[in-house]
Amino acid sequence: MKRPVRAAMCPGLQPKSPWHSKVSPPNVHAPCSRLFALTPHMRSAPIGLGSAIVLVATLCTGLARPVWAGPGRAAGAEESAAEDRGEDATRAEKAAKSAELDGSPSPAKPGQAKKNQGEKSKSKSAHVVKVGGRVFVRDAVRRPGWTNELTLDSARIDIEYKGRRVGDGKSGTAIEVRIKTELSSGEAEIRDGYVRISPTRDVRVQAGRFKRPISGVALESRWNLPVVDRGIVSDLELNNALTAEPDRLPLGGRSEGVSARLRLRHRRFDPRITVGVFRGEANRQLAEASIPENRAPITLSDGFPEDIYARVEVEPTGGVRMATSLGWYTYLGLAGTRDTFKHGIVSGLDAVVKKAPIHLWLEAYVGTSPLHFGTDARARGAFVAVRAIAATRLVVSAESRLQLEPYLSGQFLDASNEFDDDWAGQVVVGVNLLGGARSWRLQTAISHLEVAGRLFGDATQFVVQLGAVF
Repeated sequence: MKRPVRAAMCPGLQPKSPWHSKVSPPNVHAPCSRLFALTPHMRSAPIGLGSAIVLVATLCTGLARPVWAGPGRAAGAEESAAEDRGEDATRAEKAAKSAELDGSPSPAKPGQAKKNQGEKSKSKSAHVVKVGGRVFVRDAVRRPGWTNELTLDSARIDIEYKGRRVGDGKSGTAIEVRIKTELSSGEAEIRDGYVRISPTRDVRVQAGRFKRPISGVALESRWNLPVVDRGIVSDLELNNALTAEPDRLPLGGRSEGVSARLRLRHRRFDPRITVGVFRGEANRQLAEASIPENRAPITLSDGFPEDIYARVEVEPTGGVRMATSLGWYTYLGLAGTRDTFKHGIVSGLDAVVKKAPIHLWLEAYVGTSPLHFGTDARARGAFVAVRAIAATRLVVSAESRLQLEPYLSGQFLDASNEFDDDWAGQVVVGVNLLGGARSWRLQTAISHLEVAGRLFGDATQFVVQLGAVF
């Protein structure tokens, strides 16, 4: 009998055997290797009746031996293979999320590239539903007063549907629906809810509730930022008795709107141009104005009632993104007064650097101030905001995937150039412990906020925050 017959008797040696994977179960390959080790003369000699009996006996012995020797070894190999598959899936998931942040195509999943090789000439429908989320639990000690507060800072559920045409990756319409719900307050609050349609790889249209395209720090997910929060520039809210909605700077945040993005991936620096129209902030404030006659919404007969944002982003080199943004937004010259509706302008530059082991965010913005100061509650002047965040990552244990992430953040805000006592400065220093392929993190921070009298008082806080994603 010839050699191919011998190979057929050992399924572990078949070219298309399912056992030909990264981890080979020992109880399959062991009998074959034992067979060839004990009967080397059979590799070239014809097999007679006696030899056939010896061959069968040896095969049975080899098949039984690994079970007697200890089934735990095979089980351990299967567990190891399962862990490898889980780690590969986790890495692919993290890479896909990272790619989504900068708008680049998500990398192929493990095993997908080989499958797609035979499908380049055809395309078929693919539907994927993902459910995930994150949780942040925070304990903060604040001065003055040295008060302590333990809070559920965030508990978010993320549901994502993707239906796209796969094949050559260039044709077909991609559809994505995403809903993010925040539950930390005890009531469900829709943070994001949008439909995204991509007729080609380079064109994307989006409608629903999502982030305005301005500020690299605001567009970045909190999970990807080293700081426990974005700071005074993003979180500033000034309340007044005339509107239920507080005053905020036009530097990000979410709103209902429609946007379109064009990516010129074959041009130098891979430019991406985004333009969006969003619900006007003035109408949001007037919806619950203290004076009933001011609650009527602003319409086109009064002027264009919405906000418009545009952003141009380039990537001069790998891991470095730079952008300029321009916004034309609505605000009220006098708090809670419909007749004082007008538009302001904001513009600025930002850069994001992610070149291991350094992560850096830089931005500077200037614009018309929508903040109402003084006894007349009137908005006046221009604001200036500058922010920088720097972090690095140090490997503690490669086996357990533990990393230390020390970071430093600083920001400055001048709320209006027509007042001298309306500025704020904040410095934050901290160290994070990242683990489990960044599936959980323990964050620590010391923050000091120095504020002029028109805003609020100074504050220092010590924060410990534990977060996890799933």
